[in-house]
Amino acid sequence: MDSHPEEAPFHAQLMDVESLLAQLARPHALRSTTTRVTTRAGEVLVEERDAEGVVTTTRVGSTSLASLSLRFGFSWHGHSERWVEQQQERDDDGCLDEAGACRRLLRIVTYNVWFAERDQLARAEVAMGELECLDADLICLQEVTQPFLDLLLEQDFVREQYVVTDGRGSSIVPYGVVMLVKAEVGLQSLEFIPLPSNMGRRALAVKTVAPAAFVVTAHLESKNSPEYRAAQAAAIAAYLADEGSCAAIHVFAGDTNVMARSEENAALCSALAPLVDTYDAAGATFSSTIHPPEPPRRIDRIFVSPEHAGAVVSLELVGAAAELGLTASDHLGLVLDLEVVNGGPSRS
Repeated sequence: MDSHPEEAPFHAQLMDVESLLAQLARPHALRSTTTRVTTRAGEVLVEERDAEGVVTTTRVGSTSLASLSLRFGFSWHGHSERWVEQQQERDDDGCLDEAGACRRLLRIVTYNVWFAERDQLARAEVAMGELECLDADLICLQEVTQPFLDLLLEQDFVREQYVVTDGRGSSIVPYGVVMLVKAEVGLQSLEFIPLPSNMGRRALAVKTVAPAAFVVTAHLESKNSPEYRAAQAAAIAAYLADEGSCAAIHVFAGDTNVMARSEENAALCSALAPLVDTYDAAGATFSSTIHPPEPPRRIDRIFVSPEHAGAVVSLELVGAAAELGLTASDHLGLVLDLEVVNGGPSRS
């Protein structure tokens, strides 16, 4: 008896599947591929994979990231309606008055704004409102993406009050660290500090005029990389030790990726010595991450030079209150108020 007509397609499909499985079982040659890669450090690499699966990597050049070693920030020019790079180091006395007394309070903020694409622009809008209300003198941001930076540079309060370390996005590939410095405080110079890293991490250092301060921000190595984090912290401490006089305020503010109650914390604090964790100076008792299902952790820190730890007035959180059920980040920001007198912090 002949097969039913409707059975023919099924037998044909079965034969096709068996043929495909037989092909997959046979050894076959790989196709050669060539991929061009730009690292976050600015190096341009060419990766070639041959038919045997062997990969070779060749450095063929670098991008403009490598030239960002020393710059003076970007300020908004209303006449031309664009962010313009400052061309020379500022060396005036900033906000010093006739008596030589500077600002009574220096406010420093550090905030990891989370590079995740989930609700990115909506979360960024929340962050903009928080930053405007804080009215900080220095704002240190980590995990800044191009969309976040674009929105930041559009804000009236930023254009009217701040000098920004990156007005183009040249330093964030695909994300990075950015600082905002109040114009009256005076961004004298900025510099990117190379760090030992498998992730292209760099520190960003700024020198300010009034008060005289060296402020460094960084996003230390993620995941299971304690050796890298310790080496990065030591490099930051060495940079601050080499810069400025003992009268200058030295600050490191950023995401350390080290839990305060972990065994690694001792190594981090030792590497950053003699800087002091302002959390201890302020007697704070909070965590700085809100990333369920992970438990809260205190990995965001602000360290200051030991002779200035007594000038800490307060250390608070920003970002805990959700706006329409949405927080700006999976981290909370830190807000440090430091008492400043006569061009430096009070030591009373």
